[in-house]
Amino acid sequence: MSYNTDKLRYKDLKTLEASLKQVKIMIIDDDKDFCELLSKSLQKKGAQTYCQFDSLSLTKNANDFDPNVVLLDVMLPDKSGIELLSDIRRTKQ
Repeated sequence: MSYNTDKLRYKDLKTLEASLKQVKIMIIDDDKDFCELLSKSLQKKGAQTYCQFDSLSLTKNANDFDPNVVLLDVMLPDKSGIELLSDIRRTKQ
């Protein structure tokens, strides 16, 4: 049995794009250029995004934005990304 992988990829891409329109993604990274580039790419696909460049006021912004997905740099200068994830989870409860 053979599959046309081009059609499978196209179908999966359309499904992904449709799904992104319902997703709020918070991007936490100290590299502002990378964060903004990733944010714009995701917005073009329909996602709502919010960039956070440091840990200051992160929990308040996370609660206000209420993301479905968090893309997190684990090597931030002021606090470990793993610690930030714990902080976000703790405030969500």
